[in-house]
Amino acid sequence: DDYISAVRIRVAGVETAGEASQRKIERVAREIEERTGLQVDITLGSSPQPMLVDVQGSENVEALGKVEELWVRQLVGITLQRDFTRFDALLFVALFFSFAVFMYTSAALNLAGRQGEIGVLKTVGWKDKHILGYLLSEVLLLAFITGCIAFAATLGITALLGHPIALDRAGLVFPLMLGLFALGTALPFAQAARRSPLSLLGLGELREGKGQTSNFNMRSLPGRNISKQRARFATATLGLIPAFLALILFFFITLIMAGELSGSLLGQHIQVLIQPYHYVLMALILLVGQLILMNISGINIKKRQNEIGVLQTAGWKPITMIAALLKETLYSTLGSALLAA
Repeated sequence: DDYISAVRIRVAGVETAGEASQRKIERVAREIEERTGLQVDITLGSSPQPMLVDVQGSENVEALGKVEELWVRQLVGITLQRDFTRFDALLFVALFFSFAVFMYTSAALNLAGRQGEIGVLKTVGWKDKHILGYLLSEVLLLAFITGCIAFAATLGITALLGHPIALDRAGLVFPLMLGLFALGTALPFAQAARRSPLSLLGLGELREGKGQTSNFNMRSLPGRNISKQRARFATATLGLIPAFLALILFFFITLIMAGELSGSLLGQHIQVLIQPYHYVLMALILLVGQLILMNISGINIKKRQNEIGVLQTAGWKPITMIAALLKETLYSTLGSALLAA
């Protein structure tokens, strides 16, 4: 007549939802079932859901009919946390990729200004591997200095926030920086090391080609340049895609979903909001996107100094040249935005 309908058990050491917590609870649940034969329901990450329950009567108890009760929908909180973890991971991947493309464009811009130096070194007998080692040694030194600054900043910021990070984890910034610099600079350095001294000592990108001179105007110039420099145009476009992708998803969550998701975790109602560090990450991604465009524009100008000089000598006004260069940048930006969307 007086029985216990349910016993709620909380597993020790489980404070947050996650794969490790889920495995620990499932192991305890199996042990309870094996020892007692009782039915076990796991409610980690559950969310209260209204449900109509038909409460039937008996000989001495009147039936209540349909009654709304708060039952639970399992694993909602875990799914919620996974979604936000994926969103954070996406932002960090976008930031890392944007930094890698920024390093690539920075290396290409640096090499554009040092073509004469590399050409002279190859002329006096330096081999390709010596040129590549010379360039990579500079990058390794820069990566080490940047890693030291990032290591000190990580320790300081985490200590300031009251969550000091372990030294071994903070030390992961060094291989991260090394991989970032190597990923962004290896390709342009290898290309520069393989080029002939004559091509490195040459100037400009004007090439003899088919077509009438009368067709060479502001309307056709951006398209011609993009078709000739497909690699440079593709780099600028691909480098901006992660920034636009992160921006679109960020505005979707902040504007469409009012910046929050809600559910329950370990039996308690929770709300997960867009945090300030999300805004910092987005600002960094957009800043790196701007730097990529600036580097690409710098490479264009350095590679085409003779071309710009010839056009100005032929009567082109500075505003006309600016409009032509901006048109190329606009094509790249629109392409990135469309692919991200």
